Amino acid sequence: MHLIPYVEQSHSKLRGRIRRRFRGLGRLSPALFVFSLIAGALAGCVPAQEHTQTVSDRDKWKASTRALENENTQLRDVLDKWIQSHKVLEKRVRNLSARPSLNSKKTEQENRKLKERVRNYERETEILETRVQNLKEDRDVFRNWYRIYRQRFNQAVLREQRLQRKSKVYERMVKNLEKEVSKGQLKLKEVQGRLTVSVAGQIVFEPGGVVVNPGGRAVLDKLAKLLKGITDKRIQVEGHTDNLPVRPESGRRYRNNWELSTLRAAAVVRYLHEKGGVDPTLLSAAGYGPYQPVATNETSDGRRKNRRIEIVLTPLPKQKITRPLNSGDSSAQGPAASPSTAQ
Repeated sequence: MHLIPYVEQSHSKLRGRIRRRFRGLGRLSPALFVFSLIAGALAGCVPAQEHTQTVSDRDKWKASTRALENENTQLRDVLDKWIQSHKVLEKRVRNLSARPSLNSKKTEQENRKLKERVRNYERETEILETRVQNLKEDRDVFRNWYRIYRQRFNQAVLREQRLQRKSKVYERMVKNLEKEVSKGQLKLKEVQGRLTVSVAGQIVFEPGGVVVNPGGRAVLDKLAKLLKGITDKRIQVEGHTDNLPVRPESGRRYRNNWELSTLRAAAVVRYLHEKGGVDPTLLSAAGYGPYQPVATNETSDGRRKNRRIEIVLTPLPKQKITRPLNSGDSSAQGPAASPSTAQ
């Protein structure tokens, strides 16, 4: 009967270890289930390619979560059985304590069996401890994944909002240039932060000319008032032509459509700066000739659409580097053409 206190002590320690190991396990599955539901609900606003990858990752973790929940249920069933077994053992130990007159040989056999069962429970407890540790590691991995996913999701939402939100400059131009737009003299478009004002070529220049005509000056004056207050965007003026060859004439400053488009873009840049007061450090000119058409050159209407001046506004880099102009240089030299005009 000297083994009875040992069995009681072993049972007590074992129950304490099992309960401590499973104290936080009951909260594991609901947390994982909530994280999975949130991740699935939030995935709808992410852009297509990023959303597909994220949904795939989420499904893997949902499957892992279900497996962990099943294993948690199984472990709880095992724990319940062990608790019942401990109760039976405790009852048998109490009975043995109350019957000191039992045959000593039989008592020793019972004690050996009890000790063996205790050893088995200790081995099983070690296995359970390992499983619990693995579950906690999987939970930590899932939480880290969810944190990364939430960051990506928030970034995607902000990026989508920026792309869909029209800028204040665009809204101001639409309001102030409504008359010109309705007449077909101007077209406004903003895509992914790039604002483009397209002006029909015949509105600004005479056929074959490179000097801004009176009608063009009226349109450019209105544009200059809107562009004058801009400080955070690059303003590039682009010249475009149709593909009809330039007829050689004496006294002309250009030999082909590319040079013609470049001279026209430079003329508009000079006018916006000198007459409209637009910041010259933000201005640039580019000539594309017939190489970026918006319509077919096979018809007269298509060629008319291709002969155009486009004023493109794009965000400046975060750090704007400017170089101070020397006194009097701006009027003598004018804004320089962009590298794309060097043809």
